[in-house]
Amino acid sequence: MPGASLWIIPPKDSSFSQALQTLISTTIPPHFPNTKTHDFIPHVTITSNIDQSLYGTDPQAWLSSLHLPSGDQHDPVFVTLDVLEAGDAFVKKLTLRAGKTAQLSDVEKLVSEIQEDCRKAGRSVEAHDDGTVANGGSIVLVDTSKPIDQWKSIATRALPYIRWEWPWSKSRFDD
Repeated sequence: MPGASLWIIPPKDSSFSQALQTLISTTIPPHFPNTKTHDFIPHVTITSNIDQSLYGTDPQAWLSSLHLPSGDQHDPVFVTLDVLEAGDAFVKKLTLRAGKTAQLSDVEKLVSEIQEDCRKAGRSVEAHDDGTVANGGSIVLVDTSKPIDQWKSIATRALPYIRWEWPWSKSRFDD
C-alpha cells in the first residue's frame, strides 16, 4: 500500500482493545492454517495512500494541524463495529473483511465460526449502559509504504471524544 494511512485506534488499555488484539493475534489466525496472517493493532482505516509530500519531514505537526470535529459530551463521535464479512483484504468502511484468494476460496464458510469467536471474546468486554465499550482513542498516521510487518506509527493525536460500540460486548448477553 503506497504512502501512509490514517487510522483511528481504541484506547490500548481498554478491555475492548485487548479483546480485539487477542482476536487478531491469537484466535483468528488458526482458522487460516495455510495462509500467512499478519499481526497488527486494532484500528479503523480512515484513508490511505497519503503521499509523504503532504506531511513532509514533520508528520506530527501535519497531523496536529488537521481540522477534526471538536466533539464533546453533547456530540461525541461513535465508531460502531458490527459487520463481519468476507471480501477485500483489508478493513474498509468499518467492515471486517478477509482476503479471498485461491487458498481462501471457501472463506465465507468460516465467517460464522469467526463470528462466534468474536461473540466469545465480547463476553469479556464490559459495556456502559449506553452500549459504549471504550471511550477515547487516537488518530495515528502510519507509514504503510513498506510491507505490512514494517508498518509503523509516525504521528499520534489523542481523540478523547470517540466512543466505541461493539455488539458482542458482555452487556448484550446479560439478558
